[in-house]
Order: sequence, then C-alpha cells, then structure tokens
Amino acid sequence: MKIGELAARTGVSIRSLRYYEQQGLLTPVRNENGYREYSMLAEEQVRTIQLYLNLGLTTEQIAGFLHCVLKNKEAFCAEVFPIFRQKNRRDRSADSPAESYQDESGGTHAIDSG
Repeated sequence: MKIGELAARTGVSIRSLRYYEQQGLLTPVRNENGYREYSMLAEEQVRTIQLYLNLGLTTEQIAGFLHCVLKNKEAFCAEVFPIFRQKNRRDRSADSPAESYQDESGGTHAIDSG
C-alpha cells in the first residue's frame, strides 16, 4: 500500500510516517518510481508505534524494542526491557491512590486512602 493509504488507515499523518521511516521504525520498499510501498504488516506496526508513543516512550526506545522483537536480537532486548519495566512502574505509581496535603507549617504529608 502507498503512504497515503497507510495514513488513512491508521489516522497518522504522512509527515509522521516519513519521520517513523527516518527513525528506523518503518521500512517501506521503494518501487521503481521511488514511491514508498508498505506491507500489510506496516499498519499494525504504526498502531504499535502510536501505542508506545502515547505511553511516553521515545522513538529511540521504540526502535530498540521493535528491533528486539522483530529481529530477535538478545543484546537489544537486554537493554530495552528494563526501560519498559521502569516506565511501567512509574505509570503505576502515578496512578496510586495516595494523596498528599500540606499542613500549617508547610510540611507535606501523604494520605494513603487504601
């Protein structure tokens, strides 16, 4: 499929798709006239990229993860998975039910509502 079709199917701009290619997140084939040609797998890859971007990962981190998963490169996996674990822990702690308040002296105290 061409870049315009991929953009329409995923809701991602053509500019973003080109950026993903520059960052090594997508690898379209160039046909004889120079147009990008994407496989059907590219649609799922774009959705995965969007998911990870929405989770707050950088394109560099996503590239490492995709390289690890798609190419089964253990060296990259050893570097990438701790990043995901750390991000997951931060997200869970941000969602914790603990609240804080400031007393009259200016000190901050945590209240655990759980």
